[in-house]
Amino acid sequence: MLYIIPNYYDPNTAATNRMLALLGGLSQKMGDGENCEVDFFLPNIKRDKIQVSFPNIKIKYWWDNPWFFKNKYLKYISFRATVKSFIRRLKAGDSVLLLGHVELLPWVQKKKGVRVYLEMNEYPELFHIGNGPFKISNEKILQCCRKLNGLFVISHQLIDYFVEKGVDAAKIHLYRMIVDPSRFEELEKQKHGVTYIAYCGTAINRKDGVNILIQAYAEVIKHQPDVQLYIVGATPWDKDNNENYNLIEKLGLGNKVVFTGVVDAHIMPQILKNAEILVLARPDNIQSKYGFPTKLGEYLLSGNPVVVTSVGDIPRYLKDGENALLAIPDSPQSMADKIIWALEHKKDTISIGDNGRKTALEFFNPTIEAEHILNIINS
Repeated sequence: MLYIIPNYYDPNTAATNRMLALLGGLSQKMGDGENCEVDFFLPNIKRDKIQVSFPNIKIKYWWDNPWFFKNKYLKYISFRATVKSFIRRLKAGDSVLLLGHVELLPWVQKKKGVRVYLEMNEYPELFHIGNGPFKISNEKILQCCRKLNGLFVISHQLIDYFVEKGVDAAKIHLYRMIVDPSRFEELEKQKHGVTYIAYCGTAINRKDGVNILIQAYAEVIKHQPDVQLYIVGATPWDKDNNENYNLIEKLGLGNKVVFTGVVDAHIMPQILKNAEILVLARPDNIQSKYGFPTKLGEYLLSGNPVVVTSVGDIPRYLKDGENALLAIPDSPQSMADKIIWALEHKKDTISIGDNGRKTALEFFNPTIEAEHILNIINS
């Protein structure tokens, strides 16, 4: 039996999109008699549930029990109880794949005869990890990682990091970012009155360089004054919001920068498809170096030209002028130059966008990665 434990289900977030793509791939690749269960211990704020079914995969919401309390402190007491109950269900020969929930590693690894696997897609030392009674230190994470049956990581830099920390290299496997291509099938670019370039995702400066993008856009409209910049997604950080709004005012961009806020997951592919160019100005920092953006795969699947900074593993898959346009990290001018070129060479960008879509289908394919994971777990 394979048990998969995600952090939670939160529609239209990168983690949830990756998880759904993985479940779709697993449901296609699991043979008759293979059993898989996805266990959610905690809900998101709206207590959302997955609205689609996956053959051969059972979904269980532990927080759906009548005794799961909404009160913050009682919730964590019940969370602890559900985790213990889950562990008691495990039998020798079972496999557990943690998609996040790193804090549960010590608890699951106590169960004898159970194979434990972990997915890591961020640099672990950047985050305070743990929920309620399950706080865990980075050193404890590394101790647990050394005992894992397998560790799946999203970048080559994370492979090097864990090898340096003493994890057996033979147990570390590259698990590439994946996206669901079915969300973009049969989409056609819709005619509308606005020409825009678009960024989608949580508008965080340190992660995705939204402030750098705004500065680049100020240069773009000097050459293409009719093009707007859409920033599609949540803007959760007051500091970033204030900085970016002040930057927009300082640069005299007025209402040319449009913050759409969060949009429904089923609408997002069409918004990306309707854009002229899709942009991502990830800065040259630790998070960008060790992670890999899910939104980049979605950008590529749209078939539109993508302008992205050359940081981390990105240049391993994308070549400037072939399947994307690569800008220098932390350089608004370089980003602006690439965007302006794309706007002025639309015939050339058609092939670039099409090659980008083919790259996503080849390298970020959920069916291929799911088969890779199953082969490792079943070996």
